[in-house]
Amino acid sequence: MSVPTKRRHMKPSDVFRRQIEKDRFKKDRFLMERRGVWQYNRRVPHGVRDVIEDAPLGVRRSSGSTSLLDARQWRDQVEREDNLKWLSVMEAVEKGKPSPYQDWQQLQAGNVGGEMSEVERDILRGFLEDQMDRLLRKEGLGHEFFRHGWDSPDIERLVSQSTQAQGIVTQLARVNGRVGWLEAAEKRVEEDTALAKSSAETLLQSAKKFDAMKLALPHEITRLNARDFLRKLAKEGFADSYMKRLQTNARMILTWTFPDDLEKHDVFKGHRIRGAKSDRKLPFYPEDLERLFNTPAPNPVISAYIRAGLYMGARPSELLDGVFDEEQQLFIVGEGEDGAKTDESVRKVPVHPQAAEFLRVVGGSDVLLSSMQYNFRIWRNQAGLSNRLTLHSLRHSFATRLSSFKVERHRIEKLQGHKQSGDIHARYAHVRAQDLREEVEKLDWHSVVPNWAAD
Repeated sequence: MSVPTKRRHMKPSDVFRRQIEKDRFKKDRFLMERRGVWQYNRRVPHGVRDVIEDAPLGVRRSSGSTSLLDARQWRDQVEREDNLKWLSVMEAVEKGKPSPYQDWQQLQAGNVGGEMSEVERDILRGFLEDQMDRLLRKEGLGHEFFRHGWDSPDIERLVSQSTQAQGIVTQLARVNGRVGWLEAAEKRVEEDTALAKSSAETLLQSAKKFDAMKLALPHEITRLNARDFLRKLAKEGFADSYMKRLQTNARMILTWTFPDDLEKHDVFKGHRIRGAKSDRKLPFYPEDLERLFNTPAPNPVISAYIRAGLYMGARPSELLDGVFDEEQQLFIVGEGEDGAKTDESVRKVPVHPQAAEFLRVVGGSDVLLSSMQYNFRIWRNQAGLSNRLTLHSLRHSFATRLSSFKVERHRIEKLQGHKQSGDIHARYAHVRAQDLREEVEKLDWHSVVPNWAAD
């Protein structure tokens, strides 16, 4: 005589998960056609009705579609949201915690975003994997994926060409904690309100470089990965200054993404790998400017930009983002919504009478910095000048010219928005950039360059 076994009591969440596993193989689960329109009909589990007092026995929603294919895709999204919300209610109660939703209306309006529990993560992972399986079978790549996985060239081609595949892969990566560099950088740019616009652009460019060169993802990168990446950059001839900038930006992303993981913060520290020695930037001399102005400019904006930059000494991005106060004849840097690179960069620079006209032209244009750099390179090469002359050389020219007039170093630094040096003048002589009009008006580019006015 057999002894009857005692039936094991299952938690409501376990019962619901088991039901989800059974339902996932039903192609048209929860769908019902009514008057040619597909509807979503589903019973609310007991575990939810026991907690949410005003929860109905079932839910019914209209897809608004007469297409079964569209209805299935819509159903998958609605089903996933219901699963996550209902499981979060049951799991919270089983752990002795308050329900995240107090009534049925709040549950219906709830957002499934934010931090997911492990149960919710497993459900979403299964949902996304099902979607990917269906897509691979549709493309006839199911067997290929089974044999070679994501490394298959055919699978890589599908992901690169299909928007649907890219979306699934991105969501899977997020569910598995595999956030890419660009996504992590975009998160910092979005959340860090103190980040200047120029720093944000540089951060995003570096993140794109990390992803393009297939650097290990932020959550799995190690010091060994960082070392190999730097060696690869050095081997390909990247400048040492560029490599240092990439390392700084990588640390900015890692410290924001993993604020408590000190080991992550240091993966790019202490690597003695040098890149190619970068050429030092040259200042513009009067003879260089004469040759440049003898060559027709690609457009009037770049011509005005060069002339304004020689008198302002601002960074390339500051000339485009700054505001010209014509009433006080001051150029305001770093006080707008674009922010400033550093605290010292926030300043008001006196405008030389010769620069006012050119600042109006630059301020009235919508040209991006990348376009300005491109046009300058064309103009520089046509004039036969050294490629060591860049838009940043305008700052060198400004400082070099003022130094020739014996202007003190700390005054030049204040005008250019540099961090003050440690000499005695910088420490005790407190000056403001807007009070240095006399120093700015010593500049005489319009008189030392014979064809200054010609264009």
